[in-house]
Amino acid sequence: MMHQITPPISITAKLSRAIQKVANLSIADIASRLSFGLVNRANQQNKAQTQRIYNQAFGVDLSGLLGDGAIREDMDKAVKENVDLITSIQTDFINDIGEKVFANLSSGGRHENLTSIIKSRGEVSKARAKFIARDQTAKLNAALD
Repeated sequence: MMHQITPPISITAKLSRAIQKVANLSIADIASRLSFGLVNRANQQNKAQTQRIYNQAFGVDLSGLLGDGAIREDMDKAVKENVDLITSIQTDFINDIGEKVFANLSSGGRHENLTSIIKSRGEVSKARAKFIARDQTAKLNAALD
């Protein structure tokens, strides 16, 4: 039984199309919702802390008095920065994986090599995402204080 060997050009073209499909997936909506939730939670926590401190220190109940108008611009800026960072993870990941796939293919590497490369690169992206989340939360809390 003879197996037909797919020419490298055909494999490269298919791989290129697959990478392009993944690259075109829009995560902007998901990133926007996640970022908006993060910013709103940070704002609510800061408001609760401010209310508690004023109540303990002065016996003044600020419930219902603290609006978001004064910090709305900072909150919108924080959402945009978070969305940009989240989408940069996807772009960096796609570009890096694409380079590694083509390098592996051009050097005659096997697909098994790609599995470990993609898995290890995915862990880096996960770690980077966690770092960004912590960093942005700290920056936002500092800006809202």
